[in-house]
Amino acid sequence: MKKSTSPRQFIVALLLGHLYPHAGENNLSYLLLAIFALFLYWHIEYQFYLKKLKQIPIRIHVNGTRGKTTVTRMIASGLRKGGLKVIAKTTGTIPSLILEDGRELFIFRRGRTNIKEQCRIVSQASKKSADAVILECMAIKPELQWISEHRLIQSTIGVITNIRLDHLEDLEKPRIEDVAHSLKMTIPLRGKLVTSDKKFLPFLISEARKVGTEVIFADPSEVPDELVQITPHMNFRENIATALKVCTLLGVEKKTALQGIREVKLDPGALRIFKTLMEGKIVYFVNLFAVNDLSSLRIVWSRLKESDLIREIPAIAILNIRQDRMLRCVQFAKVLATELDFYKVILTGSPTYPIKKILAKKYSPQDIISIKTEEELAKAIIDFSFREIAIYGLGNTQGMGLQLIDYFEKRGKEIWLHNQ
Repeated sequence: MKKSTSPRQFIVALLLGHLYPHAGENNLSYLLLAIFALFLYWHIEYQFYLKKLKQIPIRIHVNGTRGKTTVTRMIASGLRKGGLKVIAKTTGTIPSLILEDGRELFIFRRGRTNIKEQCRIVSQASKKSADAVILECMAIKPELQWISEHRLIQSTIGVITNIRLDHLEDLEKPRIEDVAHSLKMTIPLRGKLVTSDKKFLPFLISEARKVGTEVIFADPSEVPDELVQITPHMNFRENIATALKVCTLLGVEKKTALQGIREVKLDPGALRIFKTLMEGKIVYFVNLFAVNDLSSLRIVWSRLKESDLIREIPAIAILNIRQDRMLRCVQFAKVLATELDFYKVILTGSPTYPIKKILAKKYSPQDIISIKTEEELAKAIIDFSFREIAIYGLGNTQGMGLQLIDYFEKRGKEIWLHNQ
């Protein structure tokens, strides 16, 4: 029995000339036929994909500068607690597929990150007959953000957590206005947009009106103190307010949604504090590696310094350097040299020379320490004269950042920070 040929195999065979071995006699006609067949195939594939997409009644696309991963996880957990069958995907420290029962699968990527990954998640959600799919935006460039929203996801509810200056290397003109115009590309068509960013609310309302979308403000001031303290990790009213608003919009009771948020499993890069003992010293490790824009860093630093727990403890910064994020690292170094008060600065990653040059304006050479391993960090901590010390991980999560998070998570105990 002769095997049937799939559309994909047919196109490949056509392009290779297997179906028309004498195509060389009329190269132009053959080329036009192949191009037409290829476009026809893409069109048919896309129509099949749209059919799968529309089978999922609730589609949520989460974008913004900070908090995307946390908000995605909170919404998924809240909706799941409300009885919905939810598939979610995050692109945080570790790209993860969150299944309908809350289990997580690591997403293995071959080569560079590609927004087509969203299509595979949509197909899985459709196959599982999910009530909702929640996708964290993985595009940075404006045109790819537009394609992600208007061609691949077509969200019923869009989320823009906040608008802050980040990914400077990927912007031709690194200004906050450019970030805003980039993020607006994921405003859904004739849907709803939820945001907790008050500063850019008028801008988002104006842009959303052009595409027939309603903007709903998730007011952080409406989140009481006791709700901010529902989990041991440091939470932000903005994230809770945004997740709650999305869940309640979809019919989940506030109490139920909050219970789901309380049970959320956060990304490894989430802001958390660990306490451990090292050679008789009490060491607090504050994971700020994922707080990688200056506005967010200033906000977090202000809240941390208001805390009774670590207000008076000497602070040491660990700046994890990435060569492909040097603009960010330089910015952080400048802030360390001018605004934030640290006893010493520890550098990891490379290149360190331009960072040391900036830090030298405030810190002496002996106050700038370079390390390559967790063991070298432990030795440096033990050599410090203080009985208690707070270590702040800054800059970037990847590489040594992840290793240090794992190091302190295994050796320390996560603690609560209530005064936020």
